[in-house]
Amino acid sequence: MFQINFSKIIGISIKAIQASRLDKFKLPELLCGNCPAYNKRWACPPFSFSANEIIADKKFANLVAIKIKPTQKNLLPRIIIDEARIFFDALFYDIEALYKGSILLLAGSCICEQSENCPKQKNLPCVQKDKMRYSLEALGYDVTKISEELLNTKILWQTDVQPEYFTLVYCICSDFDISDEIKISFQSILQ
Repeated sequence: MFQINFSKIIGISIKAIQASRLDKFKLPELLCGNCPAYNKRWACPPFSFSANEIIADKKFANLVAIKIKPTQKNLLPRIIIDEARIFFDALFYDIEALYKGSILLLAGSCICEQSENCPKQKNLPCVQKDKMRYSLEALGYDVTKISEELLNTKILWQTDVQPEYFTLVYCICSDFDISDEIKISFQSILQ
């Protein structure tokens, strides 16, 4: 369904990534407001807390850009992205578990089996709290800027035709740079 075309992994200071926060005129609520998941999933805005609180006490943002290239034509982009997300989300949950106190930020909105009928819509708690994570976008970070300026990876947006590749951007915030360890994890799956 897809192949990993490229991945770029860096560890930078939290302060450097905070420079990629959207300005007050482009709050996540404004950008996410047209998304069908807006205010319907626990991982999506609006939030009752400041997005800065989530990672404020961490020192490093370990960023990963993954290009996934479709290997089959005529598949809906959502199917390709969700299949890649299932694979990579599992890998990043495992990496996060290795580093006590680290915080994983997923590449996009929640895709758990309950996401379409998320309990948030009935004001009930998340049924998969152990897997619920926010994304960079949901916390107000400009993922295009992060991908292009920090990871040197251009994001191709879907238009009328399927793009050559899709880009997933993950982040593990931690107290130290673990980018080399993430690279080792990637090398093992790419072989």
